[in-house]
Amino acid sequence: MTTWIGIIALGTVCWAANPPYIPSTPITKESHGFSLLDLPLKYPENFKHLSYVNPEAPKGGTLKLHVTGTFDNLNPYILKGNKGASTTLPFDTLMTGTYDETDTYYGLIAKKVELPLDRSFITFFLREEARWHDATPILAEDVAFSYELLKQKGTPSYRSVLNEISKVDILDKRKIRFTFKDTLNRDALAIPALMPILSKAYFTKNAFDKTTLTPPLGSGPYRIREVKPGHTLIFERIKDYWGRDLPINKGHYNFDEIQIDYYRDDGVALEAFKAGQVDARQEFSSKLWMSEYTTPAVKKGDIILESIRHQKPVGFQGLFFNVRRDKFKDRRVRKALSLAFDFEWLNKNLFYGRYQRSLSLFENSSMAGTKTLPTPAEQKRLEPFAKQLAPEVFTHPFSLPPHDTREHIRSILNEAGQLLADAGWKMKKGKRVNAKNEPFTFEILLANAALERSVQFYIQNLQKLGLNASIRTLDPAQYQNRRQSFDYDVLSIRFGGSLIPGIEQVYRWGSVSALQPGSPNISGVQNKTLDLLLEQLVAARTLNDITEIAHALDRVIMWEYYAVPAWHYPYHDIATWNKFGKPAIIPPYLDVIGSSAGEPIASLHLWWSLRRGTEAAIPAPTRNRMGA
Repeated sequence: MTTWIGIIALGTVCWAANPPYIPSTPITKESHGFSLLDLPLKYPENFKHLSYVNPEAPKGGTLKLHVTGTFDNLNPYILKGNKGASTTLPFDTLMTGTYDETDTYYGLIAKKVELPLDRSFITFFLREEARWHDATPILAEDVAFSYELLKQKGTPSYRSVLNEISKVDILDKRKIRFTFKDTLNRDALAIPALMPILSKAYFTKNAFDKTTLTPPLGSGPYRIREVKPGHTLIFERIKDYWGRDLPINKGHYNFDEIQIDYYRDDGVALEAFKAGQVDARQEFSSKLWMSEYTTPAVKKGDIILESIRHQKPVGFQGLFFNVRRDKFKDRRVRKALSLAFDFEWLNKNLFYGRYQRSLSLFENSSMAGTKTLPTPAEQKRLEPFAKQLAPEVFTHPFSLPPHDTREHIRSILNEAGQLLADAGWKMKKGKRVNAKNEPFTFEILLANAALERSVQFYIQNLQKLGLNASIRTLDPAQYQNRRQSFDYDVLSIRFGGSLIPGIEQVYRWGSVSALQPGSPNISGVQNKTLDLLLEQLVAARTLNDITEIAHALDRVIMWEYYAVPAWHYPYHDIATWNKFGKPAIIPPYLDVIGSSAGEPIASLHLWWSLRRGTEAAIPAPTRNRMGA
């Protein structure tokens, strides 16, 4: 019997006699950017600026914004405390993305990258001109230090994703290589590329894992100049910012100063905007948009109202059940509670008919897979899990029956009541109780008082089913603490959208994060079928495969009723004082201002301040108020 040693020896002889063909092209490729999907880069190595910016935008002026709540921490990368809004602005990353491509990244601190064909590692070559705000150079040792610090002491999301990296090698003072544990993880390349780079010198002397109101040393286009704890943050533009002339930054970061004021609630913030104390505001309430923006300043054109159609996935908003708790473990219970939500009444009476019901995780996106029956290719992906899945996954598009007539409402509530009874929750003296005679009670946790009206109406329907539900609205700090410790029955939250679903879905729906404090797995899902689909998703390399798997994932999650789906709106409702210039081109994947989660900076870094009397040739934005 031939031994393995003999085979190896024979192979050595054959190699010497007939050396194999060695291709002349290298096994690695250097480039100024990369695409996670191996798509061609839109911008060549010698590009001058991004196509949607104004490269001649003037610098200067102040931008005044607002958020609600408070803050007590200027380090955005730890779990402790309430981080200040936009405190990531002072920190650059190795690479950055654009608003007109999907999952494509170009060099920032890194001037280029080196990749092998199997993507088992990525090497970054740092720019010689990259500097910290104290003028010292950014070196490979800072990058390696950042990896170790975030992996050990960063937020749970950083600690999780950085575990995808098996080894970090400093090759020289401006060259560093990250090797990955799993070459099947499509998103792995983006993990070190988008990791914030932190100063080794600064955080060796200053504690990283404690809250601080002292601005940490950064390297980005802005630094924090003034802090009024819980009240105001003022950022100043770095006039000699090392990256100001990079093509990727042309037309960006035009305001000399960005002031973010904190308000105790959104109603006060709205009044501050109308009084001119705030310059720009994204409105998330249909009621406020239709009823509160009627001031003389709007009629005179001093305030511009725009509803901007976008092509970004709108994310998923809903009331998430905490399935770590016994009362929500039964799918029939979760379905019954989902059926009781009357979206049609809310949309007609509270939302001016402007919203659409969310029936997918990926609304406003080609990744939405619940609107039709599974294709043969999707069925093939789902069939191995058929015994664990609801039969409807294969036979019906996902839907929730409309509460459009009294007959329908009565039928829906009857179905919900039967589901609860089948799950062991019987009606007794008008109350739903289990075999131990314990009533079905639960609390819905909110962080935004504006949601109370819609949730209160939902509770009225739950009461008809004999369920005792209540609302608790908390300030942002309390809400965050209870969310991070999974101390809730039902939680209202919105997940941001993703153009190409990937590793973020693992942490939202995978067993790996279900019991990790602070994780985005809000419901505590531990589902082996989902875990296998998620493995396939992050390993997929082609857009076709990703779409098929995302559709399958979408169907499984929606039919499991882990959350009561809320609504979505594929427009940005924006109100601004008419004193800004904006690029003429709106890229398809633009975040116009920010999110309701307290981050006001997004595309505003593409705007610029107008000096009255000198920009008459620049037309004001057209007023386009949807539904007005």
